[in-house]
Amino acid sequence: MRGESCGVTNKAVADDRTVLYAGDFALECWRRSPRNTVPSALMVRGFSLERCTADAIVLRTLSLRQFDSIGVEPEVIVGHQNRRTRRQGVRCRCLSTRLAPGSVCGFGKAMILSPEACFVESANDMSFIRLVELGLELCGTYSLDWKTRKGFRERTPLTSVQRILRLLDGMDSGVRGIRRAKRALAWVRDGSASPKESQLIMALTLPTAIGGFGMPVPQINYPIPLGRKDVLRGSPTHYRVDLYWPEVRVSVEYQSDSEHTGDPEKTYQDQGRRDELLSMGVRQLCFNASHMRHAGSFEKQVERLSALIHTTFPERGALDKERFGMLLAWLGRPQHMHPNLDEREVPELLRGVPRNGGKA
Repeated sequence: MRGESCGVTNKAVADDRTVLYAGDFALECWRRSPRNTVPSALMVRGFSLERCTADAIVLRTLSLRQFDSIGVEPEVIVGHQNRRTRRQGVRCRCLSTRLAPGSVCGFGKAMILSPEACFVESANDMSFIRLVELGLELCGTYSLDWKTRKGFRERTPLTSVQRILRLLDGMDSGVRGIRRAKRALAWVRDGSASPKESQLIMALTLPTAIGGFGMPVPQINYPIPLGRKDVLRGSPTHYRVDLYWPEVRVSVEYQSDSEHTGDPEKTYQDQGRRDELLSMGVRQLCFNASHMRHAGSFEKQVERLSALIHTTFPERGALDKERFGMLLAWLGRPQHMHPNLDEREVPELLRGVPRNGGKA
C-alpha cells in the first residue's frame, strides 16, 4: 500500500486542499488495508491543518471508495470552526491543537491519521481494557476482520510501542488522551499474533482492580535460538514461543480449539519441541481455549505459572474473582472490539483505569 496504489485514482482537486480522515473510520481503514502495508513509509512531513476541508466537491473527489463497505461513518478533521460543515453521512470536527510529527499518512491525495495517532485519539473515548487490546492489535501481526471465519487476518504490524511513544513525546502536553494512552502502553508489547493471544496476555497481566492477575508482562513471540549442535541444514535456527519471561526462562503457549484437531502429527511435533526447549532449560506451560472459558481452570494454571516465574500468587477476594469472571466473559464476547460498540456495554467493574496500585 504505497503511493497511489492505496489512494484514489479519480481526478485530483486543483488546489492544495485535502481531506483528513480520523476516528473509527481511519482505524477501520488501517485494519482493511493490504496486509503488507507499512504506514511509516506513508508518513507526511510538515502537514498543516490549514489544508483540511470538508468541502463537498473535495470530499467527493478524495473519498476512499475502497473502504465504503466498512460500515463506519466517515469522520474528517478541519482546523477552523468556520470550515466545519453539516453533511449527511460524514462527521466533521475541528481540531485546534497542532498535529505532532508522525500523525498523518497519505492515502494518495487524501490524508488519514496514522495508526499511532488513532491509538492516542481512541484513548479519549475507549474504555481502558479495550484500549490495551487495541494497542496489542496495532503492534501485533494481525488485524481484526469480522468478515472472516476466525475474525482476524495476518499482516505486518501497523506500528510499535516505540513509535506510539515517539508520537506521544512530540505532542503538546495539553492534548487529551496522552496520559491515558501512556498508561495503557504499560501493558502492551509488540508481536501478538492473534486476538486470543492478546486476550491471554490481558487476563494474566492486567491489575486485579480491572479483572486480571497482575502478572509481570512477558515478551511476545520471543525467538529462542537453538544451539549450534541442534541446528541441521534446512532446519529452524530458533523456536518462537508465544509468551516468554526471559529472566526465569519460562514460556507459555496458547492452543486454540482447532489447533490440533485431527492432526496427531502436529501434536507429536509440539511435544518434541517442548522436550527440546526443556533440554535447553526453558520450561513451558500451556493455556488453551477451555482455560479462557472457565475461570476456575484458568486460575489453577496461573497458580502453576506463578510458581514457575517466582511471583507471589495474588490474594484474591470474592470481588476480584467476580471481576475476573467478567473479564473472561467480556474477552470471549464476539465483536467486543467492533467500532460500533457502545462503551456503556463494558461492565461497570471493568471500567477502571489503573493508577499507582496497578503497575506493569
